[in-house]
Amino acid sequence: MSNSDTKWSADGKEIPFVEQHTKTKHLLTEQYVTDLVYTLYSSGQYGVTNFTIIDGFCGGGIYNDRDSHNIWFGSPIRLIKAVQEGYFKSKRTYPLNVKFMFIDKKKDHLKCLKNIAMSQAELEHLSDENQHIYKTELGDLIIECEFINDEFENKVDYCVFQSENRKGHSLFILDPYGWSDVSMESFRKINSLKKSEIIYTFMVDFIKRFFYDPKWKARETFKKVLETDGYFNLDHFQTLDTFGEQAEFRNDFMKLLRDKGNASKIITFAMMPNNNDRVLYYLFPEMLNVVTKVYIFSYSSPIKGENVNIS
Repeated sequence: MSNSDTKWSADGKEIPFVEQHTKTKHLLTEQYVTDLVYTLYSSGQYGVTNFTIIDGFCGGGIYNDRDSHNIWFGSPIRLIKAVQEGYFKSKRTYPLNVKFMFIDKKKDHLKCLKNIAMSQAELEHLSDENQHIYKTELGDLIIECEFINDEFENKVDYCVFQSENRKGHSLFILDPYGWSDVSMESFRKINSLKKSEIIYTFMVDFIKRFFYDPKWKARETFKKVLETDGYFNLDHFQTLDTFGEQAEFRNDFMKLLRDKGNASKIITFAMMPNNNDRVLYYLFPEMLNVVTKVYIFSYSSPIKGENVNIS
């Protein structure tokens, strides 16, 4: 997971510092994936045995951590570790087959992930994009990683095809660089899968920059990409810094996902700084059926070094 201001060099000499809100987001996602694998793989007499996990904006996979003065692994490494933890936690003996698809539009980011982050995490063998079978005391854990240098929007059809062809359960983790990087059409394509989930980060601050600019030419693009015509009255919002306005914006987005993204149920959670009524993230579980959900984090810019509570 990364944003447009976060950059990695291919040789790992340039590694960004991780922000507190990014760490929290990583930990939430990591715990969720562990629980997801444990729950679905161990359910019933014979649970889900195939998972396809797509990280659509994966970044370089490694950060510097100001707090610990050590490295902090990004989402790709944490996803792999989370699957391993969920597998061992389940204590099932039949094979589990997992394919990861790591996508980033910047070639240097993928090189850093493959050559630096994977090596630091002692996962360098997975960089060859072949299937690897881990023989454990329980059984076989089969892991394969694919690294794709492209825009996520260009690979949505391929990701959906891979997920559908592999069957089982798919999880799309989408932390885009900007609001225009994932279209509503892509949501519909992903949601067409029988068993799929999305964790999506929507950056409210990027929209705020243009609320007060009547000449913002990107408004038409915003409407076109996310099909928002009739859902967001951008001129109505004053600052988007108050809880009330953020909640209203969230509600508009929920309605948009129900109507245009084919969501049937959405439940929201808020992540806020201590002693502050400003929401950093909204978590929207969008449920298409019993096991299909979309989780959406929407957030405004955090204060460096702040503590975060989940409610």
